[in-house]
Amino acid sequence: ELTLEVEIQLKPDGTLSPPPVVLTGGNSPLFMAASDSARRAVIRGQPYTMLKPEHYELWKDVVITFDPQFMAGN
Repeated sequence: ELTLEVEIQLKPDGTLSPPPVVLTGGNSPLFMAASDSARRAVIRGQPYTMLKPEHYELWKDVVITFDPQFMAGN
């Protein structure tokens, strides 16, 4: 329940177009906390300047997987 998929849409300058959308469903307090945390992380990480403008068509729509096991180094 803590592994989340978040969809983001980016403008050519690497900033978010609409707010990020959590695609994974859930309604427990733990899920809600993880969902809010993932959205905040995406918002705080912008602008995504490491993305090459010439490849915009490849990265304008992205789904990111937030997996706590991966983030903990396991």
